[in-house]
Amino acid sequence: MNVLHPTLWRTCRVLANGMRLRVLRRVLAAREICVSGVAAQCGVSIPAATESLRALQARGLIRSRRQGVRVWYRAAADPEVEHAPALLAAVRAAIRGRVTDRGIVCAATAFTHPRRIVLVRVLKQGPAPAAVLSAHCGMSLSALCRHLHKLQRRNVAAMDERGLWRLTRPRSRLARRLVRLALREG
Repeated sequence: MNVLHPTLWRTCRVLANGMRLRVLRRVLAAREICVSGVAAQCGVSIPAATESLRALQARGLIRSRRQGVRVWYRAAADPEVEHAPALLAAVRAAIRGRVTDRGIVCAATAFTHPRRIVLVRVLKQGPAPAAVLSAHCGMSLSALCRHLHKLQRRNVAAMDERGLWRLTRPRSRLARRLVRLALREG
């Protein structure tokens, strides 16, 4: 099998969008659903529904089949996309657990930039001051601080009383799963 490697950060960008989450919720709720069904249930145009469905499919989170003029979608991870099965399972569990779209977006946005994924991997090695993290990650101090503060607001990283940054255990199960995927990627 030829495993595809779409990046986790790009997949998180797809998930960090209210419209695409509404579309994904509809696909998860149905055994199969066509584009016009998604559009009607989400109250959006067919082109908007199509765009969201294609973005989700491109990241390996849903699959499609054509039947005549209709395209049907179902929630099924693409086995050739490395992180898709684990990520789809995590999002499905979050939705079943009644996590709001805002909660899913919050967890996903911690990982919507490749530098934050690098930073999480460096923080896994242990607590460190910002200057050391800056050198290890190859980022300016100002860029590093922006990314650290985003991770801090998402409960993924924190600074201790000694001024050392470290990974935390996010409250959200989805965020914890995303941390594990980020540590695995690469």
